[in-house]
Amino acid sequence: MDNFGFGILGGIFAGNQQQNDEPEPAPKSESKYEVANDYTPPDVSEITQPIFQKQQKQSNVETLVPVVVGKVLSNINDPNQKLKIFNTPVFGMCILGKVKNLEKFASMFQFDLEDATGSIKVHFSNVTVDLEEEDFVQVVGSLVLLSLDYFYVDSQHLSNYGKYSEQVEQRIRYHNVLVAYAAYNLDVAEKLRLQNRQSGRMTDLPGPSTSRKFEEVELGPEYSHVTDEVEILVLKYLKSTADGISKKSSLFQSLSHSYQESDVDAAIQSLVEQSELASVKDHVCLAI
Repeated sequence: MDNFGFGILGGIFAGNQQQNDEPEPAPKSESKYEVANDYTPPDVSEITQPIFQKQQKQSNVETLVPVVVGKVLSNINDPNQKLKIFNTPVFGMCILGKVKNLEKFASMFQFDLEDATGSIKVHFSNVTVDLEEEDFVQVVGSLVLLSLDYFYVDSQHLSNYGKYSEQVEQRIRYHNVLVAYAAYNLDVAEKLRLQNRQSGRMTDLPGPSTSRKFEEVELGPEYSHVTDEVEILVLKYLKSTADGISKKSSLFQSLSHSYQESDVDAAIQSLVEQSELASVKDHVCLAI
């Protein structure tokens, strides 16, 4: 037995240490290995299990997702519950926007983070960061919800991209595509979870638009740069669907009375290149 109670194994690992004294010859035993009858296994009950093992056992794994401000604001319903997006608990979020109403205190920065969908307050404790009004920043943090009238994002990380530029515009578009992918995956995952809990066929999975007159949908000023007629109809169709998500086959079918499938597909690809849509296999969804 060694001092740590590991018996023969302890002697094996201790053999890697340098010793000046000659080892004493071990007493001979009739068997090849000695049996340590007084060995007591170490107590491992207090050892914390690895984080990844805990997450595997949880039924609802909290997630870190890229979001736009409007999605956060629209999901704040109860100050006693965690923020949920597509019925999925979200412990952290990544938001990109412009700094407004910056206040610098001795121990933290406080400002409004504004994007195309809304504005939310942010607290950031690293006061050594160079931060100015109108800077575009990306924050990673969690929502602190004290009441329905008072809440803010507690940011643990902040990246400052400076004033508006073409590079900043590209970052905004890339972020919006990530938001669309995350929204699509969370939405489909939740609907598949519901599908597994009940019998019968789900009718609210991404599919045909519930609005028969999607052509009458009005697009906001954020789409004023889109002038192609087919692209406009694609956007209107997605605007009329739940969460802006649809199967490509449903989209093709809805526009088949006026356009060929190749024309609609070309419009989709053009909108993807403009970062207005995200295309995931046989589905398309709005970037915002």
